[in-house]
Amino acid sequence: MDVSESVIDGDVPATTVVVSDTAPRQPHSKVQRIESGANEPAVDVPPDSHRDNSAVAEINGCGMNANGGKQLQVDETNAIGCGALRVVVVAPKAKIPTRAYDSAGYDLASAYPEVIPAKGKCEVRTGLRIALPEGTYGRIASRSLHADSHAINVLGGVIDRDYRGPLNFILANHSDEDFKIEEGERVAQLIVERILTPNVVVVDQLEETERGEKRLGSSGKKDMPS
Repeated sequence: MDVSESVIDGDVPATTVVVSDTAPRQPHSKVQRIESGANEPAVDVPPDSHRDNSAVAEINGCGMNANGGKQLQVDETNAIGCGALRVVVVAPKAKIPTRAYDSAGYDLASAYPEVIPAKGKCEVRTGLRIALPEGTYGRIASRSLHADSHAINVLGGVIDRDYRGPLNFILANHSDEDFKIEEGERVAQLIVERILTPNVVVVDQLEETERGEKRLGSSGKKDMPS
């Protein structure tokens, strides 16, 4: 598998991923799908990617590491059955989401410097747009370092598969001091999760269970001495 770099309109470098011996496709119009090491037809990228200074990269859902669309590395063995996380880069300083070790999440970096006021919140802009694999949704979660050391947490953070807008999220600062975010700093993580969407069925009653209507804190109480 070859990875080559190209330049769109002489500005933002983009990455074209070539499978087997097929010819590379222009990254601003098509991307080659990488699943199970097979050579499959190219797929359309989101319509909002067809704009000047946009770069397209395709991240394997189980092991492609990248940095700004450069030096992509693919682990085809781990890729089997995972689909692809397609990323459109729309800001010059945006960073492609990356995984470290066998982490569950892809680190998300801010494409712009920001300041989260004490006891306040701030919208963080990644400079990316994404298309999630079929049968999944995205969940933006806090990074342990920021949550534990600086009391910085993500608010909300569910991304539906059909969403094609900017990948932005809200960070809340629970500390008594302003928190400065540097350009390119990793401040959250994107976790891609399988989703079940069962049909909704209205019934007359629910089956009985041992727990019944017992609420919070009820589990384990029956084993405690009175």
